[in-house]
Amino acid sequence: MGKTRRNRGMRGGKRGKSHKKNTRKRGGGILGSIVGLRNIKYINILEKRLVNKCNDYDWVQEQRVGSMRMKRSRKDYEK
Repeated sequence: MGKTRRNRGMRGGKRGKSHKKNTRKRGGGILGSIVGLRNIKYINILEKRLVNKCNDYDWVQEQRVGSMRMKRSRKDYEK
């Protein structure tokens, strides 16, 4: 006769690695959304400065399209 298979499930009362609890973070919560809003506001300020002081409207629009954001008209950047 061949070898018999032994049950190796709960040896000594310890669990195996397959029973680990999943503790992955799923969302940023309210703090993440506050930080996101602050970053958007800061980006808008930098874009305004680039368009008004450096006269670099075309480059700003290329960057907006590259990061999948809508183009803005030049009058949106006025003070």
